[in-house]
Amino acid sequence: MKIATIDKKMKRYTGSGIVTVLIWAFSVVGARAEDSPRVRENFCENWQFHLGDVRGAEQARLDDSAWRTLDVPHDWSIEQTLDSKVYGGGSVGYLPGGIGWYRKSFTMPKEAEGKQVFIDFDGVYMNSKVWINGQLLGFRPFGYVGFRYDLTPHLNYGGENVIAVQVDVKPGCSRWYPGAGIYRRVWLMTADPVHVAHWGHFVTTPEVSKEKASVRLLTEVENKTGKTSAVTLKSVILDPQGKPVAKASSTEKIAAGAMYEFDQNFSVTNPMLWSPDAPDLYKVLTTVETAGNVLDDVTTTLGIRWFEFTKDNGLIFNGEKVDVKGVCLHQDFGPLGVAFNPRAMERRLEIMREMGCNAIRTSHNPRDPEFYALCDRMGFLVMDEVFDEWKIPKLPANQAYALYFDEWSEIDLTSVVRRDRNHPSVVLWSIGNEINEQYKPNGGEMSARLSAIVKKHDTSRPITAGCNSPSHARDNGFDKALDVFGLNYSYQVYDELKGKRAMVGSENSTDWSTRGSYSYFRPLRADMEILPSKHDIELSAYGMFRERDADLTLRKMRASPWVAGQFTWTGFDYRGEGHPFRWPLHSGIWGIVDMVGFPKDQYYLYQSDWSDKPMVHILPQHWNWSQYDGGTIPVWVYSNCDEVELFQNNKSLGIKTIDREQTLRFEWGVKYRPGTLTAVGWKNGQKVCTQSVSITGEPAKIALVPDRTEIAADGSDLSYVEVRVTDHQGRICPDADRNLIHFEVKGAGEIVGVSNGSSYSHDPSKGTKVHSFRGLCMLVVQSAKNAGAIQVKATSEGLKEMSVQLQALPA
Repeated sequence: MKIATIDKKMKRYTGSGIVTVLIWAFSVVGARAEDSPRVRENFCENWQFHLGDVRGAEQARLDDSAWRTLDVPHDWSIEQTLDSKVYGGGSVGYLPGGIGWYRKSFTMPKEAEGKQVFIDFDGVYMNSKVWINGQLLGFRPFGYVGFRYDLTPHLNYGGENVIAVQVDVKPGCSRWYPGAGIYRRVWLMTADPVHVAHWGHFVTTPEVSKEKASVRLLTEVENKTGKTSAVTLKSVILDPQGKPVAKASSTEKIAAGAMYEFDQNFSVTNPMLWSPDAPDLYKVLTTVETAGNVLDDVTTTLGIRWFEFTKDNGLIFNGEKVDVKGVCLHQDFGPLGVAFNPRAMERRLEIMREMGCNAIRTSHNPRDPEFYALCDRMGFLVMDEVFDEWKIPKLPANQAYALYFDEWSEIDLTSVVRRDRNHPSVVLWSIGNEINEQYKPNGGEMSARLSAIVKKHDTSRPITAGCNSPSHARDNGFDKALDVFGLNYSYQVYDELKGKRAMVGSENSTDWSTRGSYSYFRPLRADMEILPSKHDIELSAYGMFRERDADLTLRKMRASPWVAGQFTWTGFDYRGEGHPFRWPLHSGIWGIVDMVGFPKDQYYLYQSDWSDKPMVHILPQHWNWSQYDGGTIPVWVYSNCDEVELFQNNKSLGIKTIDREQTLRFEWGVKYRPGTLTAVGWKNGQKVCTQSVSITGEPAKIALVPDRTEIAADGSDLSYVEVRVTDHQGRICPDADRNLIHFEVKGAGEIVGVSNGSSYSHDPSKGTKVHSFRGLCMLVVQSAKNAGAIQVKATSEGLKEMSVQLQALPA
């Protein structure tokens, strides 16, 4: 069955009569006036912040002039000092939470009286309470989904108003670094009393082929006036080039205080199908009208596609088999903490896409709305995960979601589904990760309850969960409510359930490794050198800690085409869950890429399996092994080429092929001699790619390499400036671990983060200096709100300084 249906028994709200659907013609320009009746204002600037509890801070009359002024999104935890004694320790990255207060004063124009005014928070971590002018609006414990409050009855129109937000991050509340504060964006929305309800627009594609697609649009319209209103809903579908391709109009009387759900159907001929390889997006423009006056308008993204997870052939997408080449991601951005930034997220996705990745699992919580919009535009499939625990806690402090599950799980799950259900990128709803109820008699009942909540609001996508004990999940019926069996690390079940269940590797292991570390825990062969570790808190890029997990997993997926694919743990290193080491490590080292975005060697292992673009990558990534002159150094090459030839100082060491069912690396034992190694990749008898590594000289100078030299002057756009410690010839010095780099930024930008990507570096993320690690570190520059040049300067004792100019262009 195609996963592209919609529940036709969805409840209609108050209102009578039959909806008449008419096809009509109207101008696209006329469908959406420049002065839109719906005003959505960015409400992120000029908040007052105080770390610590303040008695009476919810009251409008409180004097907060001495508080810190800042813009949100904001994460106060990343600004604190690492502390080995923090409750929760390595789980939360040794950074404290606590209580923080935010306040914002604003004036609501007199002419807004009679309108509906809402405040929308995209995410506050955690236990937020919100007041307007001293009136409590509500409490929201879950920190990972947005929520709305109606300000209308509490506002001073034409006068000052004060929003106050208390955030309470409990000790031991998370298994990973959660951050703290209003860490996503805030919006002020003004609408007519007759308007489309919050998350009340739902578009699906019940039937899709290359020749024709049916589109169904459900729209909930609220009437907050005191009288019945005759409402006309007009909708037009625009193709990716902006051309109207289908239109509909519906009219209905909506009683005072009631809500009505309009049901409109369209047909699109020769549709451009959305897929990871061709993420073509349509738009649905909808207006709400009474007596010819436009009262509200909304725009919804539409991706026309169909898919199904099958028990025999994995994922079939638009009629073709597609392998899920996915990664699990937590939501922190290294030196930025969890404070959401669209460019930071886009850059992460760009790095993953270059690796060949086409799917993201939101481990283990929903993301900012812009994340899903980026995945829609860039062509990523999304496994949208909601909960990490249900009623049974995973942490001894029991300060996480288990406290709130009974009261809030339906509200939070409903919010996530209604918020995200229009994104074509979302192909799986995950109701939980490694839930302890897998082991309990009532696990099946609880799983069924949550699945029913999802299906109440969306039947167009399958449901899954990350099960780390499939035998228990099957014994107690936990898995019966899952359309796709999500299997965490349980490779043995692939063969057992072949042809019986649709399956996906919801979490599979990478190689735990430290970027640039090539030490062995044990030699692969007796004639190989055992390269010693500089530190006892690093793991080798040779991946010997757990027997080459990444290589084994990739080959297992190749051998199991009936499984839809996999999500690896993890795409990026992230704060918290320091494992297998503890302090001074503040993060785990299982990422394919380090915290700041520097790829580790295993990145190229995945690229060699997931990407068709010809590539070769040598491991180790430097040839500074003079202490082993004459010894045998293990040299591996990752490549997607048919053959690889290795040269040492221009002398060929032979051409090799591999059986990819047995191994994904080309391997040589090379007698060390100073100089250069070069790998050459051959396809169809043609040389298609090369890479070289050489012995380097001593550190001599700094090189600055921005990912973008031009950014928008919008106060939030970013340039990631890669900082390299090089020798005189410009080669990165792999042993440059302790060069302290100082930064100075002038002009239309500022420093918002520094990092070297090391899991045990304690340099402050919000400082102006950082030590190099393996010859690299990163400076993150954010634009100001005014256009102009941004001068970036880097200095370090004993190194030649370097400057680079960026440009902030009008937004």
